[in-house]
Amino acid sequence: GIAQRILSTYPAEEDKDVRAALSTYISDSSFQVTSRLVARASSTKQKKTFQYFFTRVAPKGLGKTMGLGAYHSAEISYAFDNLEGNGLTGPQPKPEPWDATLAKMMSEAWVRFARTGNPNGGALTPWPAFEPKSEAYLEFGDEIRQGAKLRPRQLDFIEELTVLLRKR
Repeated sequence: GIAQRILSTYPAEEDKDVRAALSTYISDSSFQVTSRLVARASSTKQKKTFQYFFTRVAPKGLGKTMGLGAYHSAEISYAFDNLEGNGLTGPQPKPEPWDATLAKMMSEAWVRFARTGNPNGGALTPWPAFEPKSEAYLEFGDEIRQGAKLRPRQLDFIEELTVLLRKR
């Protein structure tokens, strides 16, 4: 049944694995599948559609200290090159050198995109446009790298599950 398919798609072999599996399922079903659907739709009308996947877990940040991983909105302080935070979470630890570099590169890409409609340039790894066939994206994590077809097995399953649940 559906429960078994969820468990096989998001496995947790031991109790300690449940939190990560659930977090990944929630991320995929709430954010990733929607992002992919929007990119697919946008790319049919707008050839300069770009998708990213943020995976950086700062060694001293909330994602690490609270076990949240690369949680939703963790990329915002990087995109705005403001790793000191917004003051809501108290004093922030001094960022690691890579976090400062990643924040600078992300922020510059966002500014270029706002100015020109294309985030590429500078020292940024070339960011391929999303096309329905390739579903290219750029990952911002422990390195910046190109990818294609983000988590296809999981996201295809979420789309299928959504259709199944609507029929019930």
